[in-house]
Amino acid sequence: MRYQEISNHLSSISLGDLPQQWKMEFEYLPQGVQVDGLWYPALKMEWAEGETLLQWLESHHQDKKSIEAAVGRFKDLMMGLSAAGVAHGDLQHGNILVASDDTLRLVDYDGMYVPALSGLLGTESGHRNYQPPSRGVEDFGSGIDNFSAWVIYLSLSAVAADPSLWGQLHEPDAEHLLLERADFETPGSSARFLTLLQHPDSRIRELAQVVIAMVDRPLAELPDLGQGIVPAKVEDAGNSDEGADPARGGRPAWLQSHLSVMDGYSRSAIRGGRTFRGRRAGDVTLVASTVSLVLTPILGVTGSWDVGLTAVAELGFGGLLAGAAVLGWRSRAEVREMLRDSETVGQLLSHIGDPGVGHAQLVTERERWEEEESQRIALFTGGQKELTQRLQKEHARIEGEMRAAMALLEIERTQLSAIFQAAIDKAAEPFRHSWIEDRLQQLEVDRAYLSIGGKKVLRALAEAGIRTAADFTGFRVGGTGVLLVRRDGEAIRVPGVGSHRAALLRKWRERSIAELNRQCPIALPEQNAREVEDSFAPQFRALGDRQRDIETAARAAKDYVTVRIGGERANLVKLNKPAADAAHAMREEFDRRAAQLRSHAIELQALKRESSILEEQQRALSLWSYVRFLYRVRS
Repeated sequence: MRYQEISNHLSSISLGDLPQQWKMEFEYLPQGVQVDGLWYPALKMEWAEGETLLQWLESHHQDKKSIEAAVGRFKDLMMGLSAAGVAHGDLQHGNILVASDDTLRLVDYDGMYVPALSGLLGTESGHRNYQPPSRGVEDFGSGIDNFSAWVIYLSLSAVAADPSLWGQLHEPDAEHLLLERADFETPGSSARFLTLLQHPDSRIRELAQVVIAMVDRPLAELPDLGQGIVPAKVEDAGNSDEGADPARGGRPAWLQSHLSVMDGYSRSAIRGGRTFRGRRAGDVTLVASTVSLVLTPILGVTGSWDVGLTAVAELGFGGLLAGAAVLGWRSRAEVREMLRDSETVGQLLSHIGDPGVGHAQLVTERERWEEEESQRIALFTGGQKELTQRLQKEHARIEGEMRAAMALLEIERTQLSAIFQAAIDKAAEPFRHSWIEDRLQQLEVDRAYLSIGGKKVLRALAEAGIRTAADFTGFRVGGTGVLLVRRDGEAIRVPGVGSHRAALLRKWRERSIAELNRQCPIALPEQNAREVEDSFAPQFRALGDRQRDIETAARAAKDYVTVRIGGERANLVKLNKPAADAAHAMREEFDRRAAQLRSHAIELQALKRESSILEEQQRALSLWSYVRFLYRVRS
C-alpha cells in the first residue's frame, strides 16, 4: 500500500514543475517477482547515472564555483520537494546523485512521505550521520527532511566558502560530509562544530549555530530550508558604531548633535537663504550720523566754523561711524548666526579630516593583518589536517592488521567446513548405500545389453544366483578361469562367462551405480545431521568467538586512537581559541572603523554642501552688503 501511494503521488508530479529534476521514474508492480509459484510486489525504478554527493565532493571540493552552484541547486531541490508535499525520509550523501550536467537526483524512495501516508509510522529513521539523535519511526511527516537538509546545506555552504574545511572535517571513507552523529549528540564538546563556530566567515558561524539550535528540537518544529534562517541570528557587532544614535540612522551621537543644527541651515538656504531684513533703531541712528557727517563740511564753509577744526572733527567722527557700522553689522542676529554656523562647520571639517586617506590607511593595515592572520590560520588548519592524516593512518593500520587476522581465521574456517562436510557425507553414506542397493536389486541382468550368448548364459547366471545388479560385485581370474564374485563374497564359475563377458557385466553395474548416485535423493536424516553439527559446534563457536575478539579489539584500538587524537585536536582548538577570539574582535574593530569612515564620508559631503551654502550667505551678509542695506532707498 505504501509503495502504491508513493508511486501514485510521484506520477502526479510534472517534471516541468520542479526547479531541480530530482524525480526518477518509479513504478509499483503488485506482481513483480514470482518465487515458487507465488507473486511478490516489486519496485521498478529508472536507472540513475551519476556520482553520489560524497563522491562528487571528493573530486570537486576545491572548485568553489561548482560548490556554490551546488548550494543553490540543493536549496532548489528542497523547495521543490516541499512544494510537491514530499519528504524523502533518508536524505543523505548516498541518496543524492550528481548527474553529468551537475543537476541533482534522488534515489531510494522506500522511506518516502507523501500526503496519503499521513498518520502512519515511518519504516526507517534515516542515516544516523544526518539525523537528530531523537528521531524515531514516529517522526513521519512532511518535515522529516528538515534537519538533514540543514546539515547538508551547512556542509555545502562551508566548503563553498572555505574548501580547506573538507580536509579538516571530513575523513576519507567516512559515511558523512563535515558532521557526524557524535557531533549532534554532544555539540558543546564537538571539535567540528567548534571549528565552524570559530571560522572567520560569519555565514559559516551563523549556519553552524542554526544546526546546533536544531539538535534538541522536535523535527516537526524545524523550519524547512526554503524558509531561510528563522532561529536566533548571530548579531554582527562589526556593523554598528559605538555611540551611534539608532534614531538617526547610525550617526555617532557627538556628530549628530552638531549636524542637527546644520540640517536646519540647509533647509533655510533652500528656502532662499539669509539676507538683511528690517532696519533697527541703531541702523537708523547710524544712517543719520552719516548724513550729519556729510553735511558738516558744507556748514563749515558757510558758517563760522574753523576749517581746520572742522576737518579734524570730521575725521574723528568718521572713524567713530566706521566702528559703529562694524558693531552694528556684528550685532545683527542673522550675522551672528552665520558666523556661529561657519565656525561650527569649520570645526567639524577639521575633526572629520579626509575619510579617503583614512580608508586607504585602513585597507593597508587590514591587508597586512589579514596576511598575518592567514598564516596563523594556515598553521592551525595544517595542524588539524596533520591530526586527521594521523588518525587515518592509524585506522588504516588497525584495519590492515584486522584483515590479516581475519584472513587466517577464514582459512581455518574453510578447512573446518571441509572436514564438517566430509563428516556429513560419511554419516550419510549408509543411508545412500541402502537406497542404491534397493535400486540395484531392481536392475535385472537380462535388461542389460550384453553379448553373453543369449538365454543359455542368462540361465547359467540365474542358476548361479546372479539375476540383478545387486547379486554380484565384480569378477576375478583364478586357476579355473574367470570367477564372478557374488554379493556374499563367494566367487563362482559361471559356464559361458569368460573375461570379456565378465568385464561387460562389471561395466554395466558400475554405470548403473554412477547413475543411481546422481539420482539418489537421500540426505542425512535431521537427527543424524544434528548429531554431526553438535559435534562440530564447539569448533565453529570458537572460530566465531575469535572473530568477534578480533573485531572488538580492532574497534577498541580505533576508539582509543580516535579519543587520543581527538584530545589532541580539542587541545589544538583550545590553544587556538584565544587567537581566534582576538582575530574575531579585530575583524569587528576593522568593520567598526570602516563603518565609521563611511559615515564620515557621508557627513563630509553634507558638510561641504553646508560650507558652500555658508559661503553664499557670507557674501550676502558681508559688511559691505550691510552698508548697502543701510543706505538702500526703498521704493
